[in-house]
Amino acid sequence: MEPQSAPTPLWHRAFAVSGFKGGSPRHLAIYQDAWWVSKLDLLRGVRENLTTEPPVAIHYHDGEVLCRSGNTDVSRLRAWRPAREVPKGVAESACRGVLQVFYRHSQSCPSSFPRCMDFWAALGRRSLADPLTLAEGRSGRDLRQTVHQKLLDMHRADLRARNISEEEIQQIAEPIELAYSDKFKEL
Repeated sequence: MEPQSAPTPLWHRAFAVSGFKGGSPRHLAIYQDAWWVSKLDLLRGVRENLTTEPPVAIHYHDGEVLCRSGNTDVSRLRAWRPAREVPKGVAESACRGVLQVFYRHSQSCPSSFPRCMDFWAALGRRSLADPLTLAEGRSGRDLRQTVHQKLLDMHRADLRARNISEEEIQQIAEPIELAYSDKFKEL
């Protein structure tokens, strides 16, 4: 009787960058100032730019954003509410939240950019057993800056249409964190 080899645990699998299959990479920029809401009122919808790195496929509705409402909580502090629940007429200038900057289901890159997941799939993971990673250290800071600049570039025309000057655009703070995760499934 031949010995049977033990199955390879899920966390030991390696995915070749060009052969990325079966995952759903999700990348989140966490901002103290949710500028896409406070400056542009973008709560729903999608926006993409997959042609340059890093590829971006925003889903505005998939990241939680909290805004200070006009109300106070039991401690008499200003209450934070989901942005979609803040009554009209209440300034949404104090919003914080998460912008989902990339999310694709396996093998769902458009034919015009078939390798759209490769950039994100090539990022190092903290642990193969734990899919959530924060972009840390110098490389993490560089990635946060690069993602932030691309997001600003993608929204620059909308910001300018709201009479926001280039100087004000450049003062929009970059994300405090960039978190990414890949959910893999068995093929």
